[in-house]
Amino acid sequence: MPPAQFYHWYDVNLRMKLLGIKTKNVAKMNEAAAVELGADILGEVVILSVAIGALALEYGRRSKNDSDKEVRQQERLLNIEKQISEFETIVKDQSSHLLKLKELIQNKTSSTSNSSSSTK
Repeated sequence: MPPAQFYHWYDVNLRMKLLGIKTKNVAKMNEAAAVELGADILGEVVILSVAIGALALEYGRRSKNDSDKEVRQQERLLNIEKQISEFETIVKDQSSHLLKLKELIQNKTSSTSNSSSSTK
C-alpha cells in the first residue's frame, strides 16, 4: 500500500473510531488525490525535519555557551580566591611588622623614660 493510501486509510479509520462508527472498507483515493496527499506529507516531513534540526543545533549551541559561561565563572572564582589568599598573606606580614614596630616604640619609650629618670 503506497504511503498516501495508507495515511488515508489510517485517517479514515481513526476518525470513524473517534465518532463511534464501525468501518468495513475504506474507499481508495484516486491517483491525483493520493499524489497530492503524498506531496503534502512529504512537504510537512521536510519542514518538520528542518525544524527539529534547527532546535537540535540551537540546543547544542546553548549548551556550549552555558558550559563556557560556567568555565569562565569558575576561573573568575579561582582568581578571586587566589587574590584573597594573597591579601591574607599580606595582612599577616603587615600585622607582624606592626607588632615589631609597637615593640620597638615601647622599648624606645621605656628606655627614654628610664634614662630620664636616672638623670634626675
